[in-house]
Amino acid sequence: MKLLLVLFLYLLTSQQLWAYVDPGSGSLLLQFILAGIVGIGVFFKNIRLWLQQFFRKKDNNSNS
Repeated sequence: MKLLLVLFLYLLTSQQLWAYVDPGSGSLLLQFILAGIVGIGVFFKNIRLWLQQFFRKKDNNSNS
């Protein structure tokens, strides 16, 4: 049990990593983030427009 605790605590400690992200991967990640932000915006805009149409008063005089 103590060995598992020591191993768990060792894995939680920060270690220095030497990582590299090339420009192609960086731009792909940026595209994913921007597409997610735009997608969320369009999603909520569609909900807002649907709610506005749902609660809008109907004009009864338009059939004349």
